[in-house]
Amino acid sequence: MASATPLQLYMVSILALAACVLSVPYDMPCWLPAHVTLLARFVSEPSPLKSTVTKAIAEFRRTHADTWNVQKDSFTEEQLEVLADTSSSSSYFA
Repeated sequence: MASATPLQLYMVSILALAACVLSVPYDMPCWLPAHVTLLARFVSEPSPLKSTVTKAIAEFRRTHADTWNVQKDSFTEEQLEVLADTSSSSSYFA
C-alpha cells in the first residue's frame, strides 16, 4: 500500500474535524466553538478541501440558526469574526 500524499492527509484531517462539528447538531458543547472556528480557517483552501469546509460550515449554520442568539455567547469575538468571514452574508453570525 502506498503512502498517503500530503493532500490526502490534509483531507482526512478536515473530514475528521467536520465530523466532530456535525456530530452535535443543535447542541453547543464547550469544545464546539474552537472546532468550528478551526474548520472555518480552512475555507480558503483549494478544492476539494474548500468544498468540504463550506458544506460543513453551512450545515453547522443551518442546525444552529434557531438558537444562535443564545449559542453565539459560547464564542469569543475573534471566533465570531472567523466564522463571519466564511459567509457571503457576514452579518448573519455577527
